Amino acid sequence: MKLYENEIPKSSCPYCKEVMDRAGGIDEVPPEPGMLTICVFCASLSQFDDDMQLVPLPRELWETIKAEDPEFASQVELGQKAIRMTDRRNYPSRTNE
Repeated sequence: MKLYENEIPKSSCPYCKEVMDRAGGIDEVPPEPGMLTICVFCASLSQFDDDMQLVPLPRELWETIKAEDPEFASQVELGQKAIRMTDRRNYPSRTNE
């Protein structure tokens, strides 16, 4: 499996406030409004708005996704778990950029 990285407009995670300017994925499709993303710092789920800024993912939408596409939801939750297991003590904070 190859991972891809795409530049995005700088945006802060709505949960931990870390600044991100890249989004990764397992395909070459660049992120677009409405797509989900997982914060690499806190593992929270967000969504890109029309301006490609990160906004909280509505809980109702996540519940719908889990019901309609449990395989995708399972992959997302596995990604979140992997991020949470990563030792972040030496990661530089980007909240002040």
